[in-house]
Amino acid sequence: MSHKILFVFATLKEAKSFLSKKIRVSQGELYRINASNWILVTGISILNSILFLSLTIPKIKPSLVVNLGIAGTFSPSIYSLGSTVICKTEIWPELGIYTPAGVNRKLLKFPLWDTIDNKIDLNPTKILHKFQLNLSFPKVTSLTVSGVSGFEKQAQTLKKAFQADIENMEGFALAYACYILKVPFLEIRTISNVVGVKDKKFWDIAKALSSLAKLKEYFL
Repeated sequence: MSHKILFVFATLKEAKSFLSKKIRVSQGELYRINASNWILVTGISILNSILFLSLTIPKIKPSLVVNLGIAGTFSPSIYSLGSTVICKTEIWPELGIYTPAGVNRKLLKFPLWDTIDNKIDLNPTKILHKFQLNLSFPKVTSLTVSGVSGFEKQAQTLKKAFQADIENMEGFALAYACYILKVPFLEIRTISNVVGVKDKKFWDIAKALSSLAKLKEYFL
């Protein structure tokens, strides 16, 4: 029996790049690749991600959810523009109480969920083995934010506080939905920019999208 995989993208451009062809699909709707594989485009942000994925999972009951998309790097000397990484951990750094020193999670006493707080261990090695996926990209710690880091000081603060490697806007929400709904989850990102740097010479979205296209051979 073949596995049913749901590929989740924040944007249609990312989905098109992965398939290397033009497709038409509205936000929150499904695009069927073949009998076993589907695409969902959620739109950016935590809200869109968790809403549309939570609505979609019961409809098609996927064996595996794979989040593919671009992300920023905190360490360009290690994870360069266009490189591909697998997320081993997702962290939501904005959960807590804002203080002069930044967000303090411990000051907010309310739990997020029974066994999950602002950090989710994704266990990609286990997922890759279970679904026989031969992917050997570096495994990284990812931050999911609602407001991307727009200046270098913010980027360095987050990197230091959470030992983070990359930054994105959807991963934690998607992983959280899969955790609650008991669906295996895998997150793979390609690097499009240096976090906190506006200078366009530190951005290469085209190269990141090209790297997304190369991932197709591992799945389809």
